[in-house]
Amino acid sequence: MSVLFVLSLCLIANGQSAKPSEDPESLRQMLAHQPDHIATVTSYYTDSTEGTGRKHRIARLGNRLAEVTEEAIVIKERDKPTLKIFPKRREYSEVLFQDNDDFADLPETYASRDSLVFKSLGREKISNYNCIKIEASYHSEYLADVKFLFWVAPELKGLVLKSERSYGTPYKHVVLLEDISLTVDEAMFRVPANFKKVVEPEL
Repeated sequence: MSVLFVLSLCLIANGQSAKPSEDPESLRQMLAHQPDHIATVTSYYTDSTEGTGRKHRIARLGNRLAEVTEEAIVIKERDKPTLKIFPKRREYSEVLFQDNDDFADLPETYASRDSLVFKSLGREKISNYNCIKIEASYHSEYLADVKFLFWVAPELKGLVLKSERSYGTPYKHVVLLEDISLTVDEAMFRVPANFKKVVEPEL
């Protein structure tokens, strides 16, 4: 009888150690440490009946972000000029104005906010990946209707496959990653040596 009891305890302990910890701080850390990746991102605003948005290819390598379109590769890094590379024209330009919107929407930006509380809402499948669904909300009752949701895929080194921002209105901002690779070529973030620097007209 005692042997069976000990075996049962061992099985329970093994099961608990195999499951990722989902306490608030562990959830925060999942969002704080995002892997390098390339993906197709669909970003849109939606209400209960319809949605509008755009789809494009993105890449991330450390603190550098890249958006790939048919015409250009736009590379952003904090506190540095934005690079615009034009492969067809074999040219590039530097934009001194730094647009921080892309960095503001990164999962680790939300993870760094002490004013947010994180909790697990269980598991949910996104694009055939079994994701941990994380909700972030504010301590303040005044901001009780503001919610942020993140779907984290442990199979993809904790990558956030989907995020949703709701500000207490029918409209939500949704971001979804598809066609994902965790292998990123560093050369994608460099200007080829034979490209000519040009000055883009200011808008």
